[in-house]
Amino acid sequence: MASCGALFTGLLLLLLLQVTMSSKEYTNIIELKQGRLRGVVRSPVHNGNLNNIHMYLGIPYAAPPVGDSMHVNFWHRTKNNIPYAAPPVGQLRFMAPQSPQPWPGLMIADSFSPVCPQKLPNLDDDDFSKKMSKGRLQYYQALMPYLKNQSEDCLYLNIYTPLQVEDPHRFLC
Repeated sequence: MASCGALFTGLLLLLLLQVTMSSKEYTNIIELKQGRLRGVVRSPVHNGNLNNIHMYLGIPYAAPPVGDSMHVNFWHRTKNNIPYAAPPVGQLRFMAPQSPQPWPGLMIADSFSPVCPQKLPNLDDDDFSKKMSKGRLQYYQALMPYLKNQSEDCLYLNIYTPLQVEDPHRFLC
């Protein structure tokens, strides 16, 4: 009987997890020359006075490296991120970014990509922490989780747009 209860509890937890995971609100699909893209709708953190926004996270901005195996690995690794440049590795290191390649199907841009390698401040160092204002220290503490995932393959964009634009022609050139 105990194993039946454990099985029931496990199934209940899986059901709750599924409901929680599927509760994201997604944006409409937009068409780019690289392919179809969908982001997520989020509320700005720590401020109840701001309206919801559309977020398109981790957009790659140039072509993946040359070579079929690298191309396949790149797209599997970044399927939830929007490319805007080739990863600056191998022959592409220290070269100008290249145009992104089209991606197959619909890309769901709902997660952050790695940031470029950088030396992070040691917030546990009392001497360092005492040299900055309390506000700046809190800012760094909030930012640190997003800076831990670092890679030279860091050429990605995060795009934030208003959920509703009062006058869409205002932004046209």
